[in-house]
Amino acid sequence: MKKNSNQSVDVRPPSIRPGPARTSAASVPAPLTFPQAVLRPIPSQLELAQNEVTKVVELCDERARHFGTMLGISMSAFELNDPPNTTGQTDALALLVALTRSVESVSLERRDGRWGLWYTKSAPVLSSSQRPTTTVPLRDAPLEARMQFLRKSEEFFREYLKRTEEGLGSPQQAAEMGKSTLAMLDNIKSR
Repeated sequence: MKKNSNQSVDVRPPSIRPGPARTSAASVPAPLTFPQAVLRPIPSQLELAQNEVTKVVELCDERARHFGTMLGISMSAFELNDPPNTTGQTDALALLVALTRSVESVSLERRDGRWGLWYTKSAPVLSSSQRPTTTVPLRDAPLEARMQFLRKSEEFFREYLKRTEEGLGSPQQAAEMGKSTLAMLDNIKSR
């Protein structure tokens, strides 16, 4: 028997072929579908790297929050952007460069009742626009600022720990000196 070349051949297994053999629509499996909003595209390498930056910043913020809560010592104005090289320029030109430069910095401090890392971008002193200084949690800072922080994160925490040691040492030393003074005064009373 010759098949007509215009007819298509159903290559599906007999169990799912349409035809008179079926008795109910319930035996036909419905196709598996997902709403488009549920399906996520595969992230690119760039997106994966950016997500890694975010995760590491969040871990640094968690450690900083622990130090701040435990020690109660803040550190402000750790500059992220390096000052421009003004070597060989006149003092007036170097001053002009400094006044037209916006400063980006990170601080470890308590704001809104919460210890953490805060990103601040201050507007240049001499500026045609009146952009205000903005401060946000570091995790909400622009990606470039978060990456710059991570490049300098070891320096940041080393400086913080050094300041903490100095900050805690001074009160302890002062208290010891005060106790020594009290002991001297106690000796005077007993004579």
